[in-house]
Amino acid sequence: YSIYWTNNSCGKDYLYLEISTNGGFNWTQIKSWEGANVAWTYEQVDLSNYRINLVKIRFRLSSHNGCSGTGDGWYIDDVSMLEKNNIISVQPLPFSDNFESGFTKWIRGGFNWDTTRSTYTSPINSATDSRVGNYSYLSSPTLATKWVFDLSNTILPALTFFHKYSIYWTNNSCGKDYLYLEVSTNDGYSWNNLRTWEGANNAWTPEQINLSAYIGDSIKIRFVLSSYNGCSGTGDGWYI
Repeated sequence: YSIYWTNNSCGKDYLYLEISTNGGFNWTQIKSWEGANVAWTYEQVDLSNYRINLVKIRFRLSSHNGCSGTGDGWYIDDVSMLEKNNIISVQPLPFSDNFESGFTKWIRGGFNWDTTRSTYTSPINSATDSRVGNYSYLSSPTLATKWVFDLSNTILPALTFFHKYSIYWTNNSCGKDYLYLEVSTNDGYSWNNLRTWEGANNAWTPEQINLSAYIGDSIKIRFVLSSYNGCSGTGDGWYI
C-alpha cells in the first residue's frame, strides 16, 4: 500500500519501483508514479518475468524538478512478496454482499472506504469512500473484490448493485471527477473500464452490468473514485 505527494510543476518528481538481478549493481524500472494520491492505495506487481532470478527490490523517490519544489513524499506499508497461486482464490457464484459484515470480501485501496448507516438500501449499512465529510482531493480510492469469479460455465453473467453519488463537476476549465467500474482478467494486475459516472445522482439507483464479454475468464471487479479536477473540488462521494 502507498500514498504520495510529489512536486508536479516546472518538471516533475517521480516515484520508482525497481528490481535488480545482480545484487543491486544495476536496477530496472518496474513501475513509476507522479503527482499526488492521498488515499492509501493497494498495488500488486507481477514479477513472473523474473521467476528464474535472484532479485532485490527497491523504492526510489527522484526529485529533480526545475522549481526546487518538494512535497510530503511517499508513504509505504505492508509490503509482501507472494506466489501468485497463493493470491488467487476463486469465489463461486452467485456472490452477494450488503456490507453488513464490513469489508471481509473486499480489498480497500484507500482506507477512507468505510461502512455507514446514514444512507442505505438494505438492511442498515452501505459502503462509502467518504463516511465523514467529503472525499479527499488528489486521490483515487478503490474498492476491489478480494477473490476472482470464474465465468467459464456461465450463460448470462451480470453484476448488479445499488448506488448514489455526488462528486465534483463543473462546466468551466477545472475539469471533473469521475466514478469508474472496472474489471480485471489477470487478478488485478491491469484493469479495463466497464462504466463511468460523473456529476450527482442523489437517489439510490439500481445498476445491471452485462459481463457476457468475459465468459470463459476469471475476473475481479473494482469501484474507483478519481479526484483530479483542476479546482481542488470535492463532494459527498459514492455510496454502494
